[in-house]
Amino acid sequence: MKKIIFIVTLGVAGLMSAKGITDKEITKKIKTTAKKARNCSRVSIKAKTGYYNWIQVTSPCGAVYYLEASDYDSIQAFTDDVTYFNAQKCGTSYPLT
Repeated sequence: MKKIIFIVTLGVAGLMSAKGITDKEITKKIKTTAKKARNCSRVSIKAKTGYYNWIQVTSPCGAVYYLEASDYDSIQAFTDDVTYFNAQKCGTSYPLT
């Protein structure tokens, strides 16, 4: 009997102290879900259309590799990656001079 009273007491205390979900939490969840949906739709549109702009790069030692042009915001970022991959493909230290 003591165990039953103890369990009922814990249940009542748990119900009394339970917090409700606030409007801010719901709004925050909706915003993050919408943001994830937008990011997924951008990726899926690119995957569905098959639009990729691959650039063939030949390293100084003759290794050929491809870089996707839309991944870069500037020419400098692209050339930095070309330098890095040339060093990796040719087995030299980075940066390749």
